[in-house]
Amino acid sequence: MLRLQTLVGLEIEKILNEIADKKELIDYLTGILEDPKKLDAVVVDEMIYMKDTYGDARKTTLSDDASIYDLNANVKALKRLDEMVKDPVITWIGGDYKIKVLYQSRILNIPADTFTLTKTHNQDKMIAISDKGELVIERLKDLGKFTVQSDALDVVKHYGLKNKLLFSETMGYDFDYLIMITNHNTMKKIDKELLLSFRKFPTIVMGLEE
Repeated sequence: MLRLQTLVGLEIEKILNEIADKKELIDYLTGILEDPKKLDAVVVDEMIYMKDTYGDARKTTLSDDASIYDLNANVKALKRLDEMVKDPVITWIGGDYKIKVLYQSRILNIPADTFTLTKTHNQDKMIAISDKGELVIERLKDLGKFTVQSDALDVVKHYGLKNKLLFSETMGYDFDYLIMITNHNTMKKIDKELLLSFRKFPTIVMGLEE
């Protein structure tokens, strides 16, 4: 068995060796911090190590196309993309064909004058037709945002229609033609693509006599 004096001597020697190692490390690190060239060399070595250890093939491509730096064009492109985002909405239409576009997932209290409630998205379009063949088509996003309590959009006043509405609905469902039939059995059939090509509203799509 080792004597206590011998054990104490070994511990003291161990501590003195650790102190010497720490002093040597401090002198080494201080020498790097005080010498810009040594510091740069250490940074380079670290970067090379990171590259060799974790580096992989380039995931992007280099291009000579300078148009990517056209900030105005990029902002416009982002705005166009934002304009096309489909946000879920509920379209409320009253008995007088006034309309609200509700940006919410459900309605707890349905107003008494509700004619239709349609769950769709804000890129869907509203179609409205008056009793004299006046047509209006508008994207729901462009009609504004409403709440259940707010006043509905009066389509007749908003678009300056000269007659009362006979029909108002969203166009989210699939169809090929719009077909209109009068009480006197006069019929008109309009292709969907032609219908969506109209840009000026109101447009007379069916001339009606008294």
